[in-house]
Amino acid sequence: MKRPEMRNATGKPKASPRVARPFDQWLQKQLHEMYDSIAQEPLPDDLIELVTPTKNSKP
Repeated sequence: MKRPEMRNATGKPKASPRVARPFDQWLQKQLHEMYDSIAQEPLPDDLIELVTPTKNSKP
């Protein structure tokens, strides 16, 4: 049984997620080079306080 073809928002067939295209590889490498060091920095305490639920907060 053949799997249905997946399409993206423009209606074009989606590329297989297992196959990394050269542009995607390049872009991922560039983004990692630019932002990995920033992503490793600790979050500021005031930001952590904003996103941490308290006892009185509603779910």
